[in-house]
Amino acid sequence: MASEAAAQAVAMAQSATGAPPATLAQVQTPPPPGRGVEALTLSDWLAISIRVAAPLVVVILLLADIVRPGSFQRKGLRDVKAYAWPVWLFGAFVVISAQIFGAQVFAQIPDLWEKAASNQVPVQSLPRSEIREEALTQLGAVLFGVFAGGVMVFLLNRREHDEGMRFGPQDIPIGIVAFLLAFPLVSAAAELSVQVYESSSGEVVEQVAHPTLRLIQDHAGDPWAWVLIGCAVIGVAIIEELIYRAFIQTGLLRLFGSAWTAIILTAVIFGLVHRIGDTVPWHQIPTLMVLGLAIGIAYERFKGVGVPITMHAAFNALQIALTLWVISPEPAPQPASEAQAGGPPPATQPQPPAPAPARGP
Repeated sequence: MASEAAAQAVAMAQSATGAPPATLAQVQTPPPPGRGVEALTLSDWLAISIRVAAPLVVVILLLADIVRPGSFQRKGLRDVKAYAWPVWLFGAFVVISAQIFGAQVFAQIPDLWEKAASNQVPVQSLPRSEIREEALTQLGAVLFGVFAGGVMVFLLNRREHDEGMRFGPQDIPIGIVAFLLAFPLVSAAAELSVQVYESSSGEVVEQVAHPTLRLIQDHAGDPWAWVLIGCAVIGVAIIEELIYRAFIQTGLLRLFGSAWTAIILTAVIFGLVHRIGDTVPWHQIPTLMVLGLAIGIAYERFKGVGVPITMHAAFNALQIALTLWVISPEPAPQPASEAQAGGPPPATQPQPPAPAPARGP
């Protein structure tokens, strides 16, 4: 079990456990034609709002000179000349390596606990728990990854330069506003990619396709689910933005000298890496790339690593909120005796005794 958990930990750390955008598309089902306004649901109104907001956001970004040609040069590029581009990429390598190591270490905890219990150490043996083991694995990846990322940011942050390594309190409200602007575009990309996939493959996408989201949904009442939520919302947002924006995008900016080249290449890498270990389906990759573009643009525009971290945390939090409170989990199958409609069966037909309810270990 330890080796399997460690292998899963490596795949998790390498694929960057950000929640995928499939959930957004699921709440954007277009309303059937001919329905009255009074019959529209919350999902219908959300779909309409996104379709209206997405082109308006593009107009706002153009008028504000955020995505127009030459906008980054006019605002000034980040000063990343303090180090050569391999040094910045080495920062990403250090964080990824720390993630993998931390995930492997924490994946051993359940087995070490059971070994201690079997050796008459005064600890109680615990039953296996999928949600606990996954939460421990991701907690290890987050703790080690955040620590390594913080060390690298401290070492690479030269005060006389404006590399974008700072994190100020003003980054949080800026990041929230930037996320609200990006949300319609990311949602529209999610809806479009799902529609293209379903029309081309003839398959219907799952409402919750990401394994971490499914695990949280299936164990919503378990306290370990909150550990997993905290790792996904805060820890993953910090680690991924340090890896992709603070180090990879900065290294590419140093290499090519073009903000757009760095943003686009980083967004492509960001999307494709989530396919490692089949973490997310292919139809979600374009949406992740759009999210990466939005976060990368905000990073170059505001030059503070706190902005992309806030945007990513808000995105992951929204995915989990939609999973838990908008997309209802499928009800568990009921015994035949409980599923029959119309009350108990006729008295003339003898029924077998109801089976005893299953009990946990």
